[in-house]
Amino acid sequence: MQDDTNLRWFITGASTGFGRELARYALAKGDKVVGTVRKETQIAELEAEGIGALLLDMREDAAIAPAAEEAIAKLGVSTWWSTMPVTG
Repeated sequence: MQDDTNLRWFITGASTGFGRELARYALAKGDKVVGTVRKETQIAELEAEGIGALLLDMREDAAIAPAAEEAIAKLGVSTWWSTMPVTG
C-alpha cells in the first residue's frame, strides 16, 4: 500500500541487472518506482511487475529533461531530491 511514508524512486537502467533488482526491491517495500528502459519492448515487462516504465536512452541529452518531467508526473510528486542512476 502506498502512503506518504513510502519513497518514490526514479531508476535509470531498470530493464536488467542491478537496476531491475533495485526496482523490484523498492516495489516490494511498498515504494513507488519509475524506471527507464532503452527498448520499447521492455516497457510492458516492467509494467507487468508494477514498475512504471519510461523509454529513455541516457546518451540522448535532449531526452533526459522530458523523461524526468514524465517521471515526476508518474510518481505523483512535484520534485525529488535524488535519482538512482544505474545505467552502464
